[in-house]
Amino acid sequence: MLSRPTTIGALSCSGAHVFVLTGKEVMRAIRFVPVVVLGLSSVLVGAGSAGAAGASPYTCTGGNIPSGTYSSVSVTGSCFVPSGTVTVKGSLSVAKNALLDAMAPEGYGGPSPADLPGIVTVGGNVTVGRGAVLFLGCNPAIDCPNASTIGQDIVKGNISGRGALGLVIHAVTIHGSASVAGGGGGKAQLAGGVGSGDCDSASPPALWASDPALAGIPVYSDFEDNTIGGSLSITGLKTCWTGALRNVVSKNLVVRSNKFGDPDSDEVDQNTVDGNMTCQNNNHAVQFGDSGSTSNVVSGNATGECAFNTPLWDESLNGGQYEPITVPPSSD
Repeated sequence: MLSRPTTIGALSCSGAHVFVLTGKEVMRAIRFVPVVVLGLSSVLVGAGSAGAAGASPYTCTGGNIPSGTYSSVSVTGSCFVPSGTVTVKGSLSVAKNALLDAMAPEGYGGPSPADLPGIVTVGGNVTVGRGAVLFLGCNPAIDCPNASTIGQDIVKGNISGRGALGLVIHAVTIHGSASVAGGGGGKAQLAGGVGSGDCDSASPPALWASDPALAGIPVYSDFEDNTIGGSLSITGLKTCWTGALRNVVSKNLVVRSNKFGDPDSDEVDQNTVDGNMTCQNNNHAVQFGDSGSTSNVVSGNATGECAFNTPLWDESLNGGQYEPITVPPSSD
């Protein structure tokens, strides 16, 4: 795992205290920064107030998106959902080289007593463009200060990123499928070689650095604690760290042809998959790492690196021992 210590203040799922994290804990913790509602610099397109009948489309060019109901939302700058509820009747799009952080406030820079970020509900699809970033949802595995908002984010369509810089999706109910294809920061995240850990000290892209909550954090993508009505697919990424943990997937889970700069990456553990699971051609291969998670449970076929009866070292199990990365459902 990454070893550089990083101090982060008042992360929203960890209370309002400054503390020091290392490695993957840093990458997990920054997803839960508490909310400070700052000035609005978004642009409303069309007539009518949000939440009224015949809701209008909304374009955010930068800043905080206010609570309200919109027919669609288009993000073209660095935008945030700091509080309240944002309801999108249609689609939500994050344009090429844009950022939407629905886990942290605009301009976050230190401790705050505020609650979790706002709740986002999308009636259609969520698309994330090339070089773009999306952070959505709050992970229940970490102590969020306002438990009533955990798991309230809903996407009734699909979430998809093609060539996106990073997607971090936690505890979201996704009626459709979730997919990441390509992207992830590219060669800069593999500096020093796959698994070297040099991505930890690499300068982040300008867009990533435009979010103060990501200061000093390497580029990553992650899916944790989501309920997915379709499939989950992570393919062709070149990034520092990626995980898929504790998701419930109604169809298939595919992790294929990805490359990672962090030696502790590619933790694909404790997912429940009703369909098939395939893990192939990843460098490095799927592992337990230090996630503390258990085997995947797959009702269909499991092949490749996550095939049934493939023993992998699990350092969190009884002081460290081998266990199968994937098992069939219990017959009990």
